Amino acid sequence: MKRSSLLAVAAVVLTVAGSAYGAPPPPPTAATVAPAPPPPPVNLEEARLRFSRGVKLYREGDFRAALAEFNRANELGPSYRILYNIGQAQVELRDYAAAMKTFARYLEDGGSDISKDKYDEIATIIATCSERVAEVTVKVNRPDAEVFVDDVSVGKRPLGEALIVGAGQRRISAVVDGLPPVVRVIEVTGGDRLNVELSFDAPVAPAEAPSTAAKPVVVVPPSLAPPSHTPFWVSLIVTGALGAATLTTGILALSAKTRLDRELGRFPSDDDHIASERTSVKTASLATDILGAATFLGAGVTTYFAVTTLGSPKSAAVRVGVGPGTIAAEGHF
Repeated sequence: MKRSSLLAVAAVVLTVAGSAYGAPPPPPTAATVAPAPPPPPVNLEEARLRFSRGVKLYREGDFRAALAEFNRANELGPSYRILYNIGQAQVELRDYAAAMKTFARYLEDGGSDISKDKYDEIATIIATCSERVAEVTVKVNRPDAEVFVDDVSVGKRPLGEALIVGAGQRRISAVVDGLPPVVRVIEVTGGDRLNVELSFDAPVAPAEAPSTAAKPVVVVPPSLAPPSHTPFWVSLIVTGALGAATLTTGILALSAKTRLDRELGRFPSDDDHIASERTSVKTASLATDILGAATFLGAGVTTYFAVTTLGSPKSAAVRVGVGPGTIAAEGHF
């Protein structure tokens, strides 16, 4: 039921547009002819400029800006051919309901100037869009309410027909002067037929004006408790332990280097002893480097805590950076 209804909508759109490629519609009778509004001023030079900008933006993928340029070009120099570009931009923006209307108008305004291949292409696009839209009938308990879909006005209710909206999350709202708006957010899928009711409650009595009498102002002073010194002492002890470990591994590295030099100067030399001492030198040196870097970092952290917990509460900052073979620190106190 849902899918067939939307296909029927597409069929109606194509039937209305079908006069573009086929038998022309019957001429209107004198009773149905309404005075045409005055045409907007034509500015073909600016229209061409806007259209060229729109094409460039479309190719760059900025479909929303391209749509704005195409719309402006069509306002300055109306042409059914621009409607094709407008519809393409709306499809890219996934505004399938608007695209259906635009392409239907393209077929209607183009009439017999549209080739059979182009007509078939547009018909396929409209049929595809019809699978991605839904019918929403909005009912409001106030005849003077203006209805909005995604904050875009669709007129006052009742309009006498269902709204065609794109699938997804839609924001339906109604506005009446002097009353809070009524809003409903709905989820629709392609082919849905939904009824949305928006009801305005009775006007709420105006709230009593707030008293202008002066009220006592309570000022809560900031905490004056001194900062804890614990982080500083913990950092100092850890840094001292790292420094001692660095000194110890440094002494071990020097001792291993001395033994390695002794083995290298001995004749005949013992390859196993040389390899063992060389490994000891590398291990002790690596440990010294790592512990030294950790000591340096600990010294920076200790300095930071010394300034922030032992000194005045002014802003202080210390930054420490470690790179391949380098350690750097900077800060302000």
